[in-house]
Amino acid sequence: MAETVEVKRPKTTVTPDEPRKALDFSNLLGDAKRRTQTPIKSLYNLFFLPGMLNLSAGLPHPSTFAFRSLSASVPDGPSSPSSRPLTSMSIPFLPSADSDAINKTIALTHSLQYGTTRGIPAYQAFVRQHTQEIHAPPYADWDVIGTVGNTDALSKAIGLIGSPGDTMLVDEWTYPAAVDTAQSHDVRLGPVSMDEQGMLPDALDQVLTNWTSTYGPDRPVPKMIYLVPTGQNPTGATMPLERRRAIYAQAQKHNLIIFEDDPYYYLQYADYQSPETRDNDHPDAQPGLSGLLPSFLSLDVDGRVIRMDSFSKILAPGSRTGWITASKQFLPYIEFHNETTVQQPSGLSQALLTELLTNVWSHKGWSDYLKQLQFDYFRRRNLFVDLVHRYLDGLADYVVPEAGMFVWLRPRFPQALLAPYPDPAPSSKGQSEAEAAASPKPIMPQVLDAMVEARVMLIPGYFFAGQIDRTERVNAPYLRAAFSFTKPEEFEPALQRLAGVLRQFDCGIE
Repeated sequence: MAETVEVKRPKTTVTPDEPRKALDFSNLLGDAKRRTQTPIKSLYNLFFLPGMLNLSAGLPHPSTFAFRSLSASVPDGPSSPSSRPLTSMSIPFLPSADSDAINKTIALTHSLQYGTTRGIPAYQAFVRQHTQEIHAPPYADWDVIGTVGNTDALSKAIGLIGSPGDTMLVDEWTYPAAVDTAQSHDVRLGPVSMDEQGMLPDALDQVLTNWTSTYGPDRPVPKMIYLVPTGQNPTGATMPLERRRAIYAQAQKHNLIIFEDDPYYYLQYADYQSPETRDNDHPDAQPGLSGLLPSFLSLDVDGRVIRMDSFSKILAPGSRTGWITASKQFLPYIEFHNETTVQQPSGLSQALLTELLTNVWSHKGWSDYLKQLQFDYFRRRNLFVDLVHRYLDGLADYVVPEAGMFVWLRPRFPQALLAPYPDPAPSSKGQSEAEAAASPKPIMPQVLDAMVEARVMLIPGYFFAGQIDRTERVNAPYLRAAFSFTKPEEFEPALQRLAGVLRQFDCGIE
């Protein structure tokens, strides 16, 4: 049986209408317990007290900054982001006299300066308000902190809860950078079975209940789980609300911290309909912000969710700007980690994004933009799936994604063809060179070679195996297709080429 972990509940009295404070998870902290604030950063807020003559700060004087203004053209109006009219925005060097205290921090004299490692105040204010409006975390003491995108955020989260030798639970098929990030922290992975709706709650329960009997008493019971619950990479799976509730209940039962990595959250779409009956081909049919599925954060009555958001999939990946939302008990340790790594997200990116979202679009314009973005990807998804139906029916199985950018394909290889290629694959350790040469080449690398020859590229499933040694899943018969980047007019020739490759392997022939 899994060992019992004490959960400390705050000794506070609240009224029925007042959200309670987060549970005390200090006993789950890992390497973060060694982190403290850098000495000079602890004095930062004193530098700018009224009347202070500051001879302490080793900051470059703003008059030496090379950038004196920053201008950009951005979409305006309700049409597609690629075709809507443009409007101009600019960020001044000095704040205007009528700027409020928060907006002053967008000016280049502030946003290009060293600052607090939580992000410039105006950026924090926007994402905090946005998080409250969209997710409304149901406990009292939460806050946000800026990140350099979600991979940076995940590294900080693993460093917060994990220690070398710990295990992070993941989907059976998961984001490869999550695997590599865990490995860089010397954290092992525990893959959990999934279906077309994501991780299976019963499988999660079984893994944890039987952990000690399976792995022995010397391997610590996991205390963290990594999930991409919406438009999952690579499978495209989106957890419905009941699945999210069931996974959260298992996290409560086994006292897990949930790392909610949700870069595709805003790319949720109206239902797929066949071309003959399609009546939702317009922006107003999309979920917008009001119709999005509840996040794990919105279900989090305990404060056990560390949610990671990013602008990479919805504005620009090169901005390298995102944010973590979590219980305030966790954020100082992430802040201390930032102090010795990234300091804070790029000041240029923060200034541009904050000016756009706060003063050009506001929350209403941001909502309109996201609905149109959903519609653009909705149409891409529909066209791609229409063509998958046309060219791959009988050759591969697939599930239409409700969100995200991916279709997960399972080619219908004949069982006779797959027989020499077991999944998981046997280990090659200890084999002689002759034995290795006599072994059949794994099936999916053969498929990869054939796709390269045919000049069509999808990623074989084993690249996404939720384990450190991915070669054990090298025969797993899956392919990930992305409909986000390729030009729509190239979908058809790409799928025709893929169909030709699959026929080379007798797919669809029983």
